[in-house]
Amino acid sequence: MNITSFLQVIDDIEMLIANISYHRTIGVNNFLVADRGTSGEDRDRLMAVAEQENVRVFESDIADTPDRLHALADYRLRAYRRAFEEFDSDWCLFSDLDEFWAPRSGTLDSIGDAITSDVITVPRYNAVPKNQPLPDKSGRMLSHEEMLQQEVFAQPKPQNERIFLSIPDLRWIEYAVAPKFMSRVRDVRFVHQGFHGVDCDQEVRRSIATDLALVHFPFTTLEKFSAKVNTIRHHLEQTENSDQKFAAVHWRRWATLSDSDMVAAEYQSQHFPPERLADYRARRIVQTVGQVLESHDRDAP
Repeated sequence: MNITSFLQVIDDIEMLIANISYHRTIGVNNFLVADRGTSGEDRDRLMAVAEQENVRVFESDIADTPDRLHALADYRLRAYRRAFEEFDSDWCLFSDLDEFWAPRSGTLDSIGDAITSDVITVPRYNAVPKNQPLPDKSGRMLSHEEMLQQEVFAQPKPQNERIFLSIPDLRWIEYAVAPKFMSRVRDVRFVHQGFHGVDCDQEVRRSIATDLALVHFPFTTLEKFSAKVNTIRHHLEQTENSDQKFAAVHWRRWATLSDSDMVAAEYQSQHFPPERLADYRARRIVQTVGQVLESHDRDAP
């Protein structure tokens, strides 16, 4: 199975390197990286990454037009198709730099749903923030075995837009996040915002993965979170105010963090005291990825 991962990068080259390194170990053959605006040292480091085997980088050419939403939709569709064409891929994964795929077996080419499906929706879980950032300063990346031991919010609270935008000390990390997907459908009609799914003109076989999860690390260090907030704010400033309602609700929340103190407070609020974590573990709100995948197996028809 020839598998390609499509990724986008603006500034976190360290996470890109870790992402590529980890996913090679679970069976990803190729990496197509869209450069969404790196500069300076980050640009130089990205060009060094592009010299790795089976890694290709292209500059995204999102048109600077008043119809920003249409331009972004067109970019996503072209990027989706390019992911298949660049490496003649059988399957393509669509996720972000801070998202790591965790197949129960240890390899993507043994996923059961890949035999009977064309588009596989993959549940995504927020990782419990740790004191040790991912990746750490040494550049060491988690192994697959360690990824299965990573704790996540296995029973997240349902999303509520009003709550997200109105409660200052809310712990966003506890709430549900939309899934991502992998696909072998080469020609699609529309790619959803954030690469969360696709619409197809033809009938395709869809499934929800039971032996695969996506682990999301949104809060690794305050420095990285601050950079993310700045990137989000810049993105929304490029979009007309009337279009901001189409942005993810947590993006809109974070764009209102007007100074470094507010950003730091938001970051710190995602971390939990030991007694709260112990209670969440006892109630299975927090589980390891391995436990989550075991429960998927028990719940499967």
